[in-house]
Amino acid sequence: EILGALDASFSISPWLLLPAALVIALVVRKMPAFPALLIGALVGGLFAVFFQQQTVLTFVGDTELPRWVALLKGFWIALFDGFRLDSGNQALDDLLSRGGMSSMLNTVWLIVSAMMFGAVLETTGMLARIAASILSVVRGTGSLIVATLGTSFGMNVLASDQYIAIVLPGRMFRAEYARRGLAPKNLSRALEDAGT
Repeated sequence: EILGALDASFSISPWLLLPAALVIALVVRKMPAFPALLIGALVGGLFAVFFQQQTVLTFVGDTELPRWVALLKGFWIALFDGFRLDSGNQALDDLLSRGGMSSMLNTVWLIVSAMMFGAVLETTGMLARIAASILSVVRGTGSLIVATLGTSFGMNVLASDQYIAIVLPGRMFRAEYARRGLAPKNLSRALEDAGT
């Protein structure tokens, strides 16, 4: 039933694996994640325009537009707002109807808010004061890591947001880790362990 709905809704071909293979190849060649994913999304959108024209036109639903404009509109809508499938098979529709970039905006706003909150605390000197009081009981490397873990976990409990729980303790303890000659990955690992 699902395979039949897939076959009715899409033109399936091994060529359609190329965008995913391209992303993997770019990551293997050490391209940064953002440009690799952007290139993969753009190539995937172009493949949809060329190989899935009827699906894209149905998705757009505007029969008055010229064909090439409707295909371009479908490409951009899918990238921004996600793809919605109406195949008649609920399981397939739920699986393939997803969000696009707009579905990530809440996460982006949380990250931006956490950064602004951290910047205010740092600029006003509150972060340094909090860090100084915590660091006053730190004696060695082990207790510094325990303080980082505790602060990150505490921020997670108090703020109910893992971005703040990672960003604020990271800013608080970054200088102390550097002063003690500890690699930044030690701070990163402690923040990841307690903040996520």
